[in-house]
Amino acid sequence: MEKYEFGKRVYKQVIVDGKKVGKWVVLIEVEDYDENENLIHRIDACNSYEGWNEYDEKGNCIHTSDNKGNEFWREYDSKGNQISFRTNKGEKGFAQNRYNSDDKLIFLERSNGDSGKIEYDENGRKIYIKMLFGETVEECFFEYSDEYGDKPISKKKIVNGELKTEDFYEIDDKNSWVHKKSIREGREFNFWADCEYDENGKLVKKLIYRGM
Repeated sequence: MEKYEFGKRVYKQVIVDGKKVGKWVVLIEVEDYDENENLIHRIDACNSYEGWNEYDEKGNCIHTSDNKGNEFWREYDSKGNQISFRTNKGEKGFAQNRYNSDDKLIFLERSNGDSGKIEYDENGRKIYIKMLFGETVEECFFEYSDEYGDKPISKKKIVNGELKTEDFYEIDDKNSWVHKKSIREGREFNFWADCEYDENGKLVKKLIYRGM
């Protein structure tokens, strides 16, 4: 297994507003991908987390396990949206999904009472999600650029009417983000990703650094 120097302060050339600049950063996360660019392994050093994902032939994540002893199994409908889950701790859940004429998920209702609705733009890209978790209302907004297709360049989360997070992305020529500016309850954080690709241009690894 590869060894990573998490938390070590290093000086790197990173992307800011399309230009390379020098910044002091620390490595906080590593992601590994399979030949279909599915995330199969993730280390999050800030939360002492390590997790593994398994997928079916359609690219649906059917099994997740982590270093904290948790396991999840998921089932999906024919359109690739989750309809049930179970855990190694005896928890179970189900969902009913509704679709529009383009087979896009527009409404879901879970067995625990949670529900949500999704809206799309004219290109079929997700632009709005509203979830109800008991008395909590969580809304997410997405913005896109024609240059990057279905990869969002910004995301915004509002909880019970209060802005919680805003994320802004710079994306490379292979459609992976390389710089994320995140504003969380008024504080700004910057993250950069070193992306490794195979000979076919498929993403195989991502090292994520946080600015100092």
